[in-house]
Amino acid sequence: MRVLELLACSAGPLRVRDIAERLDLGKPRVCRHLATLEAMELVRRVGRQGYGAGERLVRIAHHVLRERSLVETARSPLQALRDELQQTVTLSAPTDGGAVVLDCLESTEPAAITVRAGTLLRYPHSPAARLAAALGDARAEHPYDPKPAAQARQRWRAQGCDYEVDTQHTGLGGLAAPVFAGPLLVGLVSVVMSSRLLTPQPPSRMMQALRRSVRAIEQGLAMP
Repeated sequence: MRVLELLACSAGPLRVRDIAERLDLGKPRVCRHLATLEAMELVRRVGRQGYGAGERLVRIAHHVLRERSLVETARSPLQALRDELQQTVTLSAPTDGGAVVLDCLESTEPAAITVRAGTLLRYPHSPAARLAAALGDARAEHPYDPKPAAQARQRWRAQGCDYEVDTQHTGLGGLAAPVFAGPLLVGLVSVVMSSRLLTPQPPSRMMQALRRSVRAIEQGLAMP
């Protein structure tokens, strides 16, 4: 990790001798670390100039920065959505097998629903996970039943969101809508609540509020 941090913060490539001196490590040990990191595509050789950040490390950094930007941009619209609907609101990002929660704004009601950051919303039980599967990278191969994803896509096209009503017998349900940055699916906003509030159909005012929140986030992401 010290080698990675040094290379990531360096203005240019570093030679083995430079890394060893700055980290107070022996050159053989630095060489072993670099060989391992190079095999993992976390560092790369830059001709005779030494080593620099690898393509995989750059991709990871780009992904982390994008998620951080998404969370910061979404915070104000999510607070407004939470306050308008008086329900718990979450922001998640598409991932393998569903979506992972990045942020949760709890309802201010006494019996607030809490969803921890890092929670994996699994396909097909979560509307956010279904939309992630339906609208995410079309090139990815997914070993799941495509029918729920197709249904989520249809509901999104018709109503701008997907929803669930107590599919896991917890008494909870929710609405979810995708967030795009250009053509790329970058996030999903969900409203989590008691299933009784969604039957027989989700109220139109909730879906409209959710769509407004998503538009505000997308506009924020599009700003230079």
